[in-house]
Amino acid sequence: MSVASPSVSNMSSNTVVTALDALDTAYRALADLPLHDLRPTDLRALVVRLEELDKAVVALQRRIIRRLVS
Repeated sequence: MSVASPSVSNMSSNTVVTALDALDTAYRALADLPLHDLRPTDLRALVVRLEELDKAVVALQRRIIRRLVS
């Protein structure tokens, strides 16, 4: 993703950092795949899955923001 992110090193658990690192690794692996080898049907399925993941990320961000403001 190559997006600068704030440090989460002050967290009491490394679980979140480990999960974020795994997510970043998975994203990079997906982004590096040769998409030109996929059939249009597969590409559409990939877009649908990415949209679902995007919605899940937005929902998690909202949970985090609600926690920050409460």
